[in-house]
Amino acid sequence: MRIAICDDDKVFLRELGQLLGDTHRVEPYSQIDKLFGDLQAGEAYDLVMMDLDWGQGHTGLSYAETLYRIAPHLPVIYVTGYNDRFAQHILLKETNLVGYLTKPIDPVLLQRYLGKVLGSRDGGKQLTFYQQGLPVSLDVQRIVYLESRNHTTIVHTDTADYPVYEKLSNLLARLPDTFHQCHKSYGVNLRWVQRLEPEGILLKNGVKAPVSRSFRDKTREQVFHFLGLQV
Repeated sequence: MRIAICDDDKVFLRELGQLLGDTHRVEPYSQIDKLFGDLQAGEAYDLVMMDLDWGQGHTGLSYAETLYRIAPHLPVIYVTGYNDRFAQHILLKETNLVGYLTKPIDPVLLQRYLGKVLGSRDGGKQLTFYQQGLPVSLDVQRIVYLESRNHTTIVHTDTADYPVYEKLSNLLARLPDTFHQCHKSYGVNLRWVQRLEPEGILLKNGVKAPVSRSFRDKTREQVFHFLGLQV
């Protein structure tokens, strides 16, 4: 996995990097704006480990909320040496929280959380297609929705759009079951669903995907089932 570890204590960053070992690609961040800038520039991570105490009134809780707006698919593990200060507040922010660790880090618990993150990923699956004769591979978790338009399917990700000369049905057949067709021209990644609305699905990036009458019942069933699994 590619893991971003975020803490203003550079000594702890080094220690945590050693604890994660050589089996993961680790990038330390002692300045949170650098992480946000890298993500917006297209850097991709499988996990962020976020310290909660940044001093001078700044907290990892707020940083994780900003992270969620930038990359809602990206899981976060909170890390803190001040459990009593933050324990009651960790669920008040909208984040993709998957774990909570206190310092000093318990190596066994850390590995259990890493296993949880690995298990929740879509098997590390990639969608591969060709553009101008060259293969392009995308992490399926970064695909927000697909849209059929003028004999082309547009693959919309969290950072860019890719026109693909394949039918929507063919692409959906090559994607995990976390993708669902909600309209003859639209398929959505259920991981990116914010909520169902009367005439469509509001996605976490603000886009509303239409739901046609023929797909309405099945879409409602699939969204509720998926969200139930995530609780």
